[in-house]
Amino acid sequence: MSENKQAKEARKTRTFHYHTDLKWLEGRRGELDSGEGKPKLLVGAPVDFKGEPGNVSPEDMMVSSLSVCQMNTFVAFARHKSLEFTAYVDSADGVVEVVDRKLRFTGVTLRPTVTITREDDREIALKLLEDAHHSCAISNSVNFEVVVEPTVVVA
Repeated sequence: MSENKQAKEARKTRTFHYHTDLKWLEGRRGELDSGEGKPKLLVGAPVDFKGEPGNVSPEDMMVSSLSVCQMNTFVAFARHKSLEFTAYVDSADGVVEVVDRKLRFTGVTLRPTVTITREDDREIALKLLEDAHHSCAISNSVNFEVVVEPTVVVA
C-alpha cells in the first residue's frame, strides 16, 4: 500500500501508528532510526545521568515533542483560519524530579512566540495557540502539567 494511501486510510479510521528502531552503540549511547528519509539520532542518557555530551536524551525528546506538537497544531489551525504569521519560535523547559522515590516529569513550560503582521489578528493568534495546546496529541497524553505562556508580536 502506498504511503499516501496509508495516510488517507489512517485519517479515516483515526488510528495512527509510528515506528522506530534503536541500536545500542556503546556505553549509554545508541542510534535511533525513525524511518526512511529521516536523520538518525545519536541518543542516550543525559549528562545529568552519566551520559555523554552530544546525546539526545529521552528527556530532551519529551520536551521537544511537546514543543513540536504545539507548533504543528498551531500551524494547522492558523492555516485553516487563514491567519498570516511570519515567525514561530518556542523556548521550552521541562522539570524532572524525584516523586515518591521515582524520577518523573513534573511539568513542562512552552513559551511560543508568534509574529503576526496585523494587530487586529492578535486575539485570533492567542486563541489558536490556546486551542493548539488543548488539541495537541502529546500534551493530551502526558500525566504532568504542560503550561503554555504565549507571546504574540506584531512586526
